[in-house]
Amino acid sequence: MIPFAFLNAIYARWQIRRAINCLDDADEAVRARAEEQLRAVSPACWSALCRAAFRRRSSTGVTAARLLYDLGDARGLFALLEQFYDRDMYCWYGPHIRRALKQIGNEKVLAALETALTRMETLPLAPRCWSLYVAVYALHALAALHGYIPSGVWRRALTVHVPFYEDVRACRLALTAEWPETPAVATLAAVRRAAVDALLALNKDEAFALLREALAHPAPQVQLTTIYGLRLLKDTRAYVLLQPIAADRRHPLARDARRAIESLGTRQPDALTLVRASQPALSDPGELLRPAASSAETLSETLLRPLGPESKAHE
Repeated sequence: MIPFAFLNAIYARWQIRRAINCLDDADEAVRARAEEQLRAVSPACWSALCRAAFRRRSSTGVTAARLLYDLGDARGLFALLEQFYDRDMYCWYGPHIRRALKQIGNEKVLAALETALTRMETLPLAPRCWSLYVAVYALHALAALHGYIPSGVWRRALTVHVPFYEDVRACRLALTAEWPETPAVATLAAVRRAAVDALLALNKDEAFALLREALAHPAPQVQLTTIYGLRLLKDTRAYVLLQPIAADRRHPLARDARRAIESLGTRQPDALTLVRASQPALSDPGELLRPAASSAETLSETLLRPLGPESKAHE
């Protein structure tokens, strides 16, 4: 004989599934009753709502994710961020997803990004960790929704790195992907790339200063993503940053730096991109020499330092 409690549990699950299916019913009264029923049995309905939010590629999935977040489960926000990033979902239900994220607020999306970065920085990072997905999706959403990101978060996202987690080759693959998909999203390089793309979309005025700081990071994986950002920024001040890397044939990113320099283009004589930088990128300029054929608009980053007594002693 089947226990009554078992039958009651099966019936309760059936009611939850039926209510979820009615969340996007054409009748407004039916939708209201379904939502009221799910709220009444919360948190017993969280698992079913989570499955609907992540698996259903329909408006029901969007509504389930929004309701799941309203009931207190953060997975609802993660599902909305994933749907917003998914091209197919956004093509069909973009306004619906965008409206749901705006109702939640950019502050909550930023908090999710900071939580993901903290987990990546403090915990052992497993392959395809969910924090990687959340960070990429959150950066994409903040860029599209014109959200505010503090300078400290920019620095963390641009330089996030875990030793021995990724190699340079994997980073190049993530940076050259036309639209990072799984498993390309589940990499630190994808997080840094999403940070660069969001930085150029939201805060282009401060992008050069932040990328210059990131290029000083000792990890070549971080430097590679920064070179990617400088290449997209197309700021001629990047010459003084990229030239030392391009001139060092033993540097693992020499080829990447040379390609970035070639893509920038210049109004200066070619010889200026081949000589050694006149000074470290972060130091104050001293006495510099200006080419005879240059004008007053010549950037200080392309000027040369005169040979002093110390330099002559080494010759």
